[in-house]
Amino acid sequence: MRIGIGLPDTVPGTDGRLMLDWARRAEERGFAFVSTIGRAGHPSYDSLTTPAAVAGATSRIGLVTNALLAPTYPDAVLSP
Repeated sequence: MRIGIGLPDTVPGTDGRLMLDWARRAEERGFAFVSTIGRAGHPSYDSLTTPAAVAGATSRIGLVTNALLAPTYPDAVLSP
C-alpha cells in the first residue's frame, strides 16, 4: 500500500519554506507521495509550480496533483 500526505498549499499564511520542510519530513518518514490540490475559489500555491519546488527539495518522494484546474492554464503549459 502506498500512503501519501497533502501539502498545506491551501492553508492561508503557509510560506514556501514550510511547504518544502513538510515535503522533506514526509519523505524522511516514508510517505510514498505528497499532493497538492488546485482551488479556484481560495488562494493557494500553483499546482504545477509547487511540485516542481518539492522535486528540487526532495530525492525520492512521489508528486501528485489531486485537482488541476486545466482551464486556468494556457494550452502551451499543459501540452505534451
